[in-house]
Amino acid sequence: MQHWQRQAERLYASIKSKLAALTEMQRGLVLDAVNEVPPAWQARYVTAVADRLGSGVVTDQQVLDAVHHAKVHAPYGL
Repeated sequence: MQHWQRQAERLYASIKSKLAALTEMQRGLVLDAVNEVPPAWQARYVTAVADRLGSGVVTDQQVLDAVHHAKVHAPYGL
């Protein structure tokens, strides 16, 4: 397996676990926001939201802040 493939798998696992830790309502906020951006930006957008959330218990406000940050910065790179 290539190095970049291992990195991609670790990133995917990290994002998946962060999103799984959210409440159903919080995941809905993230998914609604992701659907508002062009498909070409969606992977970068979800990555930006997950990176911003960190780990542990996340408040609704933290999710909203992460979504806003991704809307502003994800299309242009972080």
